[in-house]
Amino acid sequence: MGELVSTFIREYEHLYKSKEIDFNDIMCSGISFPRFCHNHLCALCDLATEHFANQPTLLRIEGDFTIVGDIHGNIRDLMRIISHAGDPLNTNYLFLGDYVDRGDFSLEVISLLLALVLANPDRVYLLRGNHEFAEVNSQYGFKDQVRREYDENIWKKFNEVFEQLPLAAVISSEIFCVHGGLSPLFSSIEQLENISKPIIDEKSHPDTWKMIMDLMWSDPCTSVPMFIPSMRGHGCLFGGNAILNFLNENKMKRILRAHQFSILGVSGVFGDSVITIFSSSNYRPDAKNSCGLIKYSYGNNINAFNLEPLDQLKKEQVLYYDVYCDGNHIALSMSGLKSIKVFSPTLSVAHVKRINTSSNNLLAIPQRSPSASSNISLTVKPRTIARRNSLMNYRRQSLPSLNSSKGEDSKIIPDNSLYSIVE
Repeated sequence: MGELVSTFIREYEHLYKSKEIDFNDIMCSGISFPRFCHNHLCALCDLATEHFANQPTLLRIEGDFTIVGDIHGNIRDLMRIISHAGDPLNTNYLFLGDYVDRGDFSLEVISLLLALVLANPDRVYLLRGNHEFAEVNSQYGFKDQVRREYDENIWKKFNEVFEQLPLAAVISSEIFCVHGGLSPLFSSIEQLENISKPIIDEKSHPDTWKMIMDLMWSDPCTSVPMFIPSMRGHGCLFGGNAILNFLNENKMKRILRAHQFSILGVSGVFGDSVITIFSSSNYRPDAKNSCGLIKYSYGNNINAFNLEPLDQLKKEQVLYYDVYCDGNHIALSMSGLKSIKVFSPTLSVAHVKRINTSSNNLLAIPQRSPSASSNISLTVKPRTIARRNSLMNYRRQSLPSLNSSKGEDSKIIPDNSLYSIVE
């Protein structure tokens, strides 16, 4: 186990640990990615399946955490999140699901994340998202990537891992974390502790399937008091009264969730009692959204940050080298750097837009009015926000004073585009 997991991490850590890497140039500066052999991936999945099978359906964890939303196959954003937020050897991470589909590097993202979990089991935690269900990831890119580069058996192996992932987490007995949201069938957090794993499909969990789908698919909505069906076809929209009832019943202070596009990467509704985190930047070509993340510390302290958007890295822009195994021996083959074949290349290196994303451009989400429930002190770069608003033709009527003093307690800006782009 040790050598296998170390190999997966070693082949990427020189990228996210380096202080000299410009993540904007990662595809045009001679950097190549590893391609692991079939046996490597099978062994990694087996180890991860065993690890998650020993975790409860509801995690109860303590400490300060960096919390990450949807990644969707965006390997570059994953690496720069780790680069900015800290090495998992010394930093606690909670990922809220949707690691695969949509982006071109689902396999690389989930492989690296599983290796980080296995190497740092008391620091790195993964929750399940709606795309970690075979019914979904067979349709939106993950299955196609795996079958194209390996075979369908590898795809099945990864879904065996997903079937063992926890559904939710409670941090320091005060923050409830889940991929999607609430359910009219879900009133007590303890209900999750009675759900057995693996969670495969409705046949395996007929009595709790509707609630599980709500937890994966639901979204907050400011125009309903309790619950209404969701336009997504799964889950529901849940309103302020539903949130208040849930928080009071379970003695929670806040809900942190992912699942929804947000132009700034982090958005809050209902006095920031629900905060959405979306961590795959430039998710849509017409929406230059930032990569968002949350830093939580005990006492309900929430610091929201984002990284400027980068164009999505494409498969045909990357060169690969093989990492293969001969018995128990692990070796590298650098003699044949090559591209992974794709069916319909859409970008060339020359066409990729250049955006400065040096480490000092870790931006803080702008804040608004005082909130008794939060302790947030953040700043904002006027140029960046103005440019992004111009790109989206997106106006905010009540931005805080750009000269407001650092340390002012205030709310995360409600993102009115929260419901404009859904998957």
